Amino acid sequence: PTAAPPSEGAPPPGGVESTVALFVDGPATPGRQAVCLGALIHARWVLTSGACGAAKWASVGGGGDVEVAMFVAHPSFAGWSGGSDVALAMLKGEGAVGARHVL
Repeated sequence: PTAAPPSEGAPPPGGVESTVALFVDGPATPGRQAVCLGALIHARWVLTSGACGAAKWASVGGGGDVEVAMFVAHPSFAGWSGGSDVALAMLKGEGAVGARHVL
C-alpha cells in the first residue's frame, strides 16, 4: 500500500498509517526494535502473527506508543513451524490512534 503525499492529507484505507509495529520493550528503551508488524483493523485491534505473542507495546503509523492489553493467538497456532499463524492484539487504549488509521 502507498500513502498519500503529505499535501493530500490522510492516506487512503490500507495506507501506511494503518501499519502497526509491535515491540517487546517499552518506549524508553534505547535502540529497541520492532519484533513484528500488524495491521490496525479497529481502533483497538491489530491483526498480526501468532508468533508475536511476546509484544507488549504497539506504535501505530509511526505515532505514539500504546500498551498491548491482550494477545489472542489462533487456538491451533503451534509456533513458527505450524500453521494457523494469525492473532489479534488488543491495545490498552486508543491513544493517538484515530479512525483514519484503521484499514
